Amino acid sequence: TQAQHTEQKIKEEFEKLHQFLRDEEAARITALREEKVQKSQMMKEKIEKLSREISSLSDTIRAIEEEMTAEDILFLQNYKETVKRAQCTLQHPEELSGALIHVPKHLANLKFRVWEKMQQNIQY
Repeated sequence: TQAQHTEQKIKEEFEKLHQFLRDEEAARITALREEKVQKSQMMKEKIEKLSREISSLSDTIRAIEEEMTAEDILFLQNYKETVKRAQCTLQHPEELSGALIHVPKHLANLKFRVWEKMQQNIQY
């Protein structure tokens, strides 16, 4: 009957809308997860760099401590070199800018952007 046919068409159209929304959701979640991977990798690299710098500084401290326990005359002979090595040349760690997920990029005007995209698919 005409009513059944119309009902079927309504269901098909809503299924298209539901599928569109599922696809959009998947795309948005994929973008978020990709950003998460990038941010995690960036932080891992920064942590590794800091670990290397800390290790180097620890080695320098150990060497200076050993020199300080040397005989007085030896220590005084190496004093200038020891002071030079004791100068910390490490830079301050960079700000962690860019370490957090850019939430507004993913959520700001989400409904509006999806609605706009949906309008592009509508045929009158």
